[in-house]
Amino acid sequence: PRRRRDLRDAGPRPELEAARGLADLVAERAGEGDVARAIPRDVARRLAEAGLFRVCVPARYGGSERHVRDVVRVIEEIGRADGSAGWCVMIGATTGLLAGSLPEDWARKIYGSDRDVATCGVVRAGGVARPVAGGHSVSGRWPFASGISHSDWVVGGCTVVGADGETAAPGPHGPETRLFFFEPTQVRVLDTWRTSGLRGTGSHDFEVSDAFVPDGRSVV
Repeated sequence: PRRRRDLRDAGPRPELEAARGLADLVAERAGEGDVARAIPRDVARRLAEAGLFRVCVPARYGGSERHVRDVVRVIEEIGRADGSAGWCVMIGATTGLLAGSLPEDWARKIYGSDRDVATCGVVRAGGVARPVAGGHSVSGRWPFASGISHSDWVVGGCTVVGADGETAAPGPHGPETRLFFFEPTQVRVLDTWRTSGLRGTGSHDFEVSDAFVPDGRSVV
């Protein structure tokens, strides 16, 4: 019978070692993040430079494309030091999965051109996308956008409507929904995250108004 691969000995895992190396820094700065209600920008940058936001990005776009077990271990290491930072690493890492569903040109532009890119977003269909020449015009509001203060791209789920702007476009399983990528300049962050737990995640609401998203910068 074929021998089962032991994932505990699957080779070097530099992101996991990097997470362990950053744990003390993350713990030391956790209180600062609680006060600011967002993890410190320089700490977020260190996490990005260590590749922790790229563990789910496909290798063809410069990601490390790690096994889910290694992804969980990276999140655990940072989460032990600070739950808020661990949560933001989870959001940044898992939104990187979307690179595999984007058209190649946009996947390379968003995830392949900057190794330290950070993304976040909300899957919930909190917006409406209306087809226009060359793309969609999107408006909406989304809650709980963890990590938005340090992210380079923000994702929001939308219901796609027809040319009349009201009737939902049909999809294979009901109304068509898509996840649209917004540039930070298209997004207005609303100061809504005032909690007692996970304060440092900076999970504020955000909204966009008539934001143009070109064809290809969204996934089904």
